[in-house]
Amino acid sequence: MRRSWLGVLAACLLLGALAPTEPAKAEGRRVARVAYPVYAYRVAVPYRTVAYRPVAVPYTAVAYGATRVPYTAIGYRTARVPYTAVAYRATRVPYTAVAYRATRVPYTAVAYRTTRVAYAATAYRAARVPYTAVAYRTTRVPYSAVGYRTTRVAYAATGFRVARVPYTTVGYRLVRTRDPVTGRWVLTRAPYTAVGYRLARAPYTTVAYRLARTPYATVGYRLARTPYTTVGYRVARVPYTTVGYRLARQAYTTVGYRPARQAYTTVGYRLARQAYATTGYRLARVPYTTVGYRVARTAYTTVGYRIAQVPYSTVGYRVAVARAYGAYAYYPGMRRAWIVSR
Repeated sequence: MRRSWLGVLAACLLLGALAPTEPAKAEGRRVARVAYPVYAYRVAVPYRTVAYRPVAVPYTAVAYGATRVPYTAIGYRTARVPYTAVAYRATRVPYTAVAYRATRVPYTAVAYRTTRVAYAATAYRAARVPYTAVAYRTTRVPYSAVGYRTTRVAYAATGFRVARVPYTTVGYRLVRTRDPVTGRWVLTRAPYTAVGYRLARAPYTTVAYRLARTPYATVGYRLARTPYTTVGYRVARVPYTTVGYRLARQAYTTVGYRPARQAYTTVGYRLARQAYATTGYRLARVPYTTVGYRVARTAYTTVGYRIAQVPYSTVGYRVAVARAYGAYAYYPGMRRAWIVSR
């Protein structure tokens, strides 16, 4: 029995030592399953089996990466190219011209001035003239009127109040009775009559009041216009004699001046275009040699990894009928005996 347990323990240790590690997931590698031998036991009988574990198997592969490949290219840049050009500028060219200026030329003229001339005139002034007028004032005139006031008038009304109304119902209660068959006490439901109450609206007669308009005799007043005699004043125009003045034009002799154009000789200047030689620049495309780079696929050797099945040995266990260990067993109704399992 001790040897069988030691064998099971050794098989477990061997299985743990030969267990496959985690699959390699690094870039460029593949996991392969490699077969290896394993001793498996079912109860105590070893047997040989083939298992697989993932193993990284290197292989040669051709991959491609982006590299900068130099090449010769002709580029163009913008440059200023000198050339001879004829330009023009504005200059002042003198010439003889006849100009005119404004002068004042005297002459004898008849002028007029405004003077005040007196004359007899009739004027009017505003005065207050009294007269008899009929005016009106507002007075209060009494008259008989019918008024209304609001009073409370009683009337019979039917009201409702909530009241408890009894009603008959059937209830059930638990009663202890003896079972005639078994003679035990059992609980049974026994009906009984009960009086319940529910809430209901019960009508009743009451006295209510409503508002009503009651007429009554009264004295009212209204506004009226009452005529009366008074003295009024109106504005009137009253004539009277006065001395007035009017404006008149009076002629007199004076010396006047009028503007005239007087010719004289002067030197004038006009703008003219004068040609001169100058050096100008224009933008042109000038070729030059430069080194450019383009992206090209360049083959290179690298080591990649792929997943492959590699056999490896392992120890498994299966259940077999063999003499593995001895133990005490007991069969019901028999005495203790030594039974050996086969």
